[in-house]
Amino acid sequence: MEDSKLYFYTSDLCLAAILKTKGYQLKGYEQIDNPAGGKRMKFYFEKIPEVLAIFGEYTIGSGDTQGFKNYYGAIKDLKNIIFINAGVDRMF
Repeated sequence: MEDSKLYFYTSDLCLAAILKTKGYQLKGYEQIDNPAGGKRMKFYFEKIPEVLAIFGEYTIGSGDTQGFKNYYGAIKDLKNIIFINAGVDRMF
């Protein structure tokens, strides 16, 4: 599906979620090898100026994308607690 003239793609789950939340249609996806091991996904969106502008905001942390990044980071932190500390009770 890779056609850089028609599609913008990202392997960043947070960025893909931002684009979907903002109403941009996911045009396709494919599983790819991760150089660090394991598998990753590429998410494809129509390559239009609005999508590229959101990518730019996301990259520099401006606009409303920063709120999404903070939310996604909090979810990742909580998932780490779940998987790393499974079965361990902690009180602060």
